[in-house]
Amino acid sequence: MMNTIDKIKMRNQHIFQQTKINPQKAIIYSEQLATKYHNATKDFIRDNKPIAGKNGESRRITWRPSPHNRAKVNIDAPFYKETGMAASAAVIRDWQGKIITGTTSTFRTTSALATEAQAYREALILIKNLQIRNCIIETNCLPLVQAIKARTPLAEADAIIRDILQLLEEAPDVGATWTP
Repeated sequence: MMNTIDKIKMRNQHIFQQTKINPQKAIIYSEQLATKYHNATKDFIRDNKPIAGKNGESRRITWRPSPHNRAKVNIDAPFYKETGMAASAAVIRDWQGKIITGTTSTFRTTSALATEAQAYREALILIKNLQIRNCIIETNCLPLVQAIKARTPLAEADAIIRDILQLLEEAPDVGATWTP
């Protein structure tokens, strides 16, 4: 199997030097990546797993599409307190659930809330750059959604939330929503 550097070189050669890519190799490689991803994440996938409801009954959480002609950006951001390292990911889907694009990043920060706020800010910047209007940004961080809706920065992520609020001034058709 090719390493990542070789694949990037092949892609760049194809784009910038118009070299041919072997479709069979590309298909095999993508299948290997999908298998590798599935094996790495099978224990972490939460969609469609039962959780306890308000009355202790079991209910399932599944991804829900946004309303018709509205995009949805799902974000998540793990924080590793021991190292101060964090990561963020955002996936933009249309109202039918079709993936439009996504992004990831890693960075250093001070708290889980600051990590989630950074992911939210990056999602806002992404949709602004792509000129995507009328969308919902969905996160599992309830305090962040509450701070955004109340337009009240929280101390541990004050500067980032202020940036978010300023970006939202320029994007009045972007909403924040929380999901467990």
